[in-house]
Amino acid sequence: MRSAHTYYREQLGKSPKAQTYLERRGISPEMVAEYELGYAPAAVRDQMDWLKRQGGSQEDAILAGVLMRTERGDIIPWQRDRLVFPVLNVHRDPIAFSGRTLGDAEPKY
Repeated sequence: MRSAHTYYREQLGKSPKAQTYLERRGISPEMVAEYELGYAPAAVRDQMDWLKRQGGSQEDAILAGVLMRTERGDIIPWQRDRLVFPVLNVHRDPIAFSGRTLGDAEPKY
C-alpha cells in the first residue's frame, strides 16, 4: 500500500491533466500535500512495473486491492486515470484508496 501511495503521489506532479483538474476545482498545492492526494495514470503497465521495481509482488498487490485480475485473467491496476484519495489510519499509513475519475469512466464503488 505504501508503494502504491508513493507512486500515486509522484504521478500527480507529472500529470498536466490532473493538475488542470485540481486548479479548476480550486484545490491548492497545500491541500494536495495535506490530504496526500495522488494520480493513477491510465497506462496499465506503468504502475505494475513500478510496483515490481519496488520489490512488491503481483499477488500482494492483488490482495491489497491495488491490482485486480480481470475475468480473462489479465492483471490490471484498480485505479486508472483517477485522482487518488488515500485512506490513512491513525498512524497516517495508507490502508485503502478512493478515486475520482478524470475521464468518462464509470464510478467504482
